[in-house]
Amino acid sequence: ALVGPTFVDWNSFRSEIEVQGKKLTGRDLKIGGDISFVVLPAPHLTLADVSIANLGGAENSDFARIGQIDGEVALAPLLSGKISVTSVTVIRPQFHFEVMSDGRANWHGLVSGPVQEDGFFGLSSVSLEKAIFADGTITYSDHRSGRSWRVDHVSGDVIATSLVGPMRADLQFDISDAPMALRLALGNF
Repeated sequence: ALVGPTFVDWNSFRSEIEVQGKKLTGRDLKIGGDISFVVLPAPHLTLADVSIANLGGAENSDFARIGQIDGEVALAPLLSGKISVTSVTVIRPQFHFEVMSDGRANWHGLVSGPVQEDGFFGLSSVSLEKAIFADGTITYSDHRSGRSWRVDHVSGDVIATSLVGPMRADLQFDISDAPMALRLALGNF
């Protein structure tokens, strides 16, 4: 069982992973690159070129696009129904937040339904020892007011006891070529 995943072509599971992603987000999720998974020494998953669709009529076709996600989980907590993400590296993430001219916000409804519940794969069952973000971009456009802004070169790390908090983030980024830093601590949501 431990050696078997080494010989599996994980790209053949692309459509199943995309379907699960759509169930979690309510949007089409596409994986344009390779998928790899290994069990030893710890379960490790890599996804390349991941995108989450935007709302129809949005300026950008993707709400989010990520160059690569590389994640590792601890095996022992997984066997007891908890997910302890020991590390995840997110390379070249791009997030495009938009308020449409009709007032709809493209981030509303992204995480809904069973993903908010407790239990296996629930937000409160997932801890995050360290997430590293490298070379990200965040854009915001309000089509009603005409206001927009862009944040480039987002890098840093996030630690979370669970995905509903508490969390701590240390980030660096550029706004209009001015370097900035942000240290943020949040309690439970």
